[in-house]
Amino acid sequence: MDSTTTPAIFILRCERREDGGLRISSPDIPGLILSGADVRAVFRDVAPAIDALERHNSRASMAKKDQ
Repeated sequence: MDSTTTPAIFILRCERREDGGLRISSPDIPGLILSGADVRAVFRDVAPAIDALERHNSRASMAKKDQ
């Protein structure tokens, strides 16, 4: 963990799709919705998606403060 990383705990909701795939969402992370037929690929995408949403939400928050 580098000095810019802050540990966090949040809920991930994992649901099996009718086709056997996986859907992941989180009530704690607005915008986090991942879905795919390849379960391993969906799980692999969780951390990068959370990082991208965090960066996006931080920029959006900073833009609001500048207004």
